[in-house]
Amino acid sequence: MKKYYALTKLRDFGDGIINMHDGRSFLATTDFSNKYIKKIRPKFVKDLQFKLRIFNWTDYKYEVILAHDIAYITALGKILNNEPREV
Repeated sequence: MKKYYALTKLRDFGDGIINMHDGRSFLATTDFSNKYIKKIRPKFVKDLQFKLRIFNWTDYKYEVILAHDIAYITALGKILNNEPREV
């Protein structure tokens, strides 16, 4: 998946399930304004080319993942049958 396409989808969804090509899946977000996320300090990463910085709710930590390793992203709201929010 392309980096900016993945970022756009995650920002539109708020929280989403990221499914990787290796079979892993986890709940993640790119919105770091949550009070629980602010308590955790991210590790410094020098080069973010082709990579995404996300917060992994499943493991409760920041992660940097390669965009091309993402198979697909599903909106959490779709799984929970929530009404879509206006963007």
